[in-house]
Amino acid sequence: MSKCPKCHHLLPAKAKFCPNCGEPQRPESPKFDFSLNLDGDLAGQLMDYWFVALKKRLEEEDDIQRFSIFSERMYQSGFRDTLQRRLGHLAEQLRQNRLLFNIEREPQNGKIATILQELLDFFWIRHCRDLIKFSLPEKVLQYQGLSFSELNLYNLILDYLDFSNEQAKVYTNFFEMPKPHFQNASRYFLFAGPKERIFFICDLSLLGGCQDGFAMTEKNIFWKAPLEKPRQVAYAELQSLQLKSEWLLINEHFFNAGHTLNYKLFKLLQKLQQLYL
Repeated sequence: MSKCPKCHHLLPAKAKFCPNCGEPQRPESPKFDFSLNLDGDLAGQLMDYWFVALKKRLEEEDDIQRFSIFSERMYQSGFRDTLQRRLGHLAEQLRQNRLLFNIEREPQNGKIATILQELLDFFWIRHCRDLIKFSLPEKVLQYQGLSFSELNLYNLILDYLDFSNEQAKVYTNFFEMPKPHFQNASRYFLFAGPKERIFFICDLSLLGGCQDGFAMTEKNIFWKAPLEKPRQVAYAELQSLQLKSEWLLINEHFFNAGHTLNYKLFKLLQKLQQLYL
């Protein structure tokens, strides 16, 4: 059994709050467990896991019943050949570093999962745009393979959210933002630290006064939905993300900025999860 980090009381399985002190409990980070036989057909095993990832994505974002359509697109687009080459290269790297893989299994599994997801993102964005309801702009592919220190977080966030193709009112230049709107955002949901850089403020309030909306900084996402409490989640503390038909759950908290923005933010936060692993 796990213990509460605040009072060290033993916790029941899957407890969301400590029964002793009431402290909210963070869910465990996702674990990546690949049962790989390094002496077998490693590229084939990785291909099987890629198809598992494709099925999972269809369950989360589309319809698993359409798996055959996406599988056929792999062959039609020529992506199958690209995938085989990339996975063959990854298999060779794993064989050469088998000692490191066995010693540091969990970190290596996380790296493998990230590579498989990036290959899936490439296929999804480059070859399946006409098959899916929502997609990301192709420019987000430039961030594949980069570590946190190698990218510009501000550019990454704005490229993923692609506000130029959204109708929501967004401010990145706060000198041009009406002062009462900035004051409302700061009063109702944007509780950034004194030296925390604010990347943007998105006004989602019904009458445009910025009482409701969301904002992202160099460390956190802040938001407030109508009739809901303001919420704040640090990127380093992102745990559960669930994309629903009409809303998004961030660490089990309700978020809604409309269908396309919900999807883009979902994919952005998944990317930030990868970067903070």
